[in-house]
Amino acid sequence: MSTAPRSKRYVRRPAATTSSCRSGFSERNPASLGSIWNSNVPIGANGTILNQHRKIVPTLYEKLVWTPGDGHGLRVVPTLLGHLGALICGENTNPLARYTLMAEAEQVPISTYPPL
Repeated sequence: MSTAPRSKRYVRRPAATTSSCRSGFSERNPASLGSIWNSNVPIGANGTILNQHRKIVPTLYEKLVWTPGDGHGLRVVPTLLGHLGALICGENTNPLARYTLMAEAEQVPISTYPPL
């Protein structure tokens, strides 16, 4: 996760309002100057980052820019709303990604789509 001032501002906002949020962003890949990850983080009510999910497999033309992520962040996180899970764009049609979150008792599914 980036430590840029902009990302710190995202973390402060939920802490100031005692709410949770989920933020999607493009994350620079340090191994390559020309590719990025499509990432998503849930931010808890106290302002802490609860998880970091990188899109597992970019779809179609996304492969020209975005790098495949790993499955490390493919998990459900407990929040005040319930067990929160999120998938990015085409992952919502991936049965194994959906099953992974359902097997962890996901209660609040979130679907995010990057702006093109």
